[in-house]
Amino acid sequence: SVLAHGVRSKFSLWCQGGDLRARIDIKFHPSPWNHSRIMLALIPLALLGFDTVAANHMQSTCSLIVHFPEASCSKVAMEIVARVNGENGWRDPLNGTYMLYDKTNSTWSNSTSGGAHTLTTGKNSTCNNSTQGDNDALFAGSNSTNSNSTSLLYTKRITGDGNYTDLQKWVLQENGSSCRVEAFSESQMSSLTNSSASFCNLYSLYCGSQDNCTVANTDLVYNETFDSCPQNDKSKCVVTSVDTEGGSDEGSEEGCKEVTTQENFDLEKFISAKWYVQQQMEVDYLPKSRNFCVTAEYSKRSFSFFGYTINVKNLAFESDKTTKQQGDLCASEDGSDDPAKLQVAPCFLPKAFAGPYWVVSYDEEQGYALISGGQPTIPGTNGCRTGSGTNNSGLWIFTRNQVRDDELVNRVRSIAQEKGFDISVLNDVDQTSCPV
Repeated sequence: SVLAHGVRSKFSLWCQGGDLRARIDIKFHPSPWNHSRIMLALIPLALLGFDTVAANHMQSTCSLIVHFPEASCSKVAMEIVARVNGENGWRDPLNGTYMLYDKTNSTWSNSTSGGAHTLTTGKNSTCNNSTQGDNDALFAGSNSTNSNSTSLLYTKRITGDGNYTDLQKWVLQENGSSCRVEAFSESQMSSLTNSSASFCNLYSLYCGSQDNCTVANTDLVYNETFDSCPQNDKSKCVVTSVDTEGGSDEGSEEGCKEVTTQENFDLEKFISAKWYVQQQMEVDYLPKSRNFCVTAEYSKRSFSFFGYTINVKNLAFESDKTTKQQGDLCASEDGSDDPAKLQVAPCFLPKAFAGPYWVVSYDEEQGYALISGGQPTIPGTNGCRTGSGTNNSGLWIFTRNQVRDDELVNRVRSIAQEKGFDISVLNDVDQTSCPV
């Protein structure tokens, strides 16, 4: 949400602590001094009639219908459970952790945190998106003789860094020998660009060989109808076939070298002048179409409600070199003992929403810097890469001079490769004939 002069702007965040989730409404009211006042209202979802496991209306959601013409709902559910349990070497392609909810025991677990789940049979009842009956156990009605029985399954996914949790609800309805599934993925907190993450949370648990996905036990045939899931790019789910007999999947952190940052990093010098981007990795908010005249400028920040200490001004142009894209952000050290590990976010967001911004290598005399959006975790070509979403993503080569020095750029590329990065993700940025 962007604050325009004279216009009130509002967005909602979602927070969770233990069994309590709350919505934070943040409202911006422009004052006569062009400053923004922030009002936070924490509203427990229980007071709004929300279920503490699966709410019906949240930010960053995906809702779709998946038809499985050749599989019963029991078979579909068993495959979902098998993937959560990690059977036959199945692993989340995006390096997260799935868990299942057993409402009977009010617990979340998977095979690595509390014993493998098995399907259980419960009462048969007709359920819909807002009604939850006695069959809200792990999976109910799997042995039902009612060809139109409906059952529920709850899952959640925790990101690899442990910072984010998304909840999923599966409504499985038998239709003869086939199964119709209404699937919902609801983010714990809002995202500036969801990057198809909510969709991937669902897709990874049912997709099969028709999309080059790895399965746990059963290769399901399916077709999807998107209800309310605007970001549903399957390529963002980073799903590739896996050799479970010792091969590595694309979303695994195994085999990725731990990246070290610049020793004796001097932040004052780093932010003292403009940087020109010579090469950068394509991410959701930096498509190749904007690889023209890209710059980054930093300055000290005198005050920040959330404690940011650095102003960030990013500029990029389209190929016409007149259409400008500008991003004004805030940064600070990430709280670790490493001053070269910064975190960046829109200034109106708390630091909890900031993404990593690491100065991996920097030499002021030679005039270069190598920047990464955190630790690369996805194996690629002769190295690993970061993700391509909003946070934990990106790789950049900066130089102090706008005129490209190929020898210097290649030197920094070599440093990146030695650090363990897949440098095939780097694309050239055109710094010629740029606007003054």
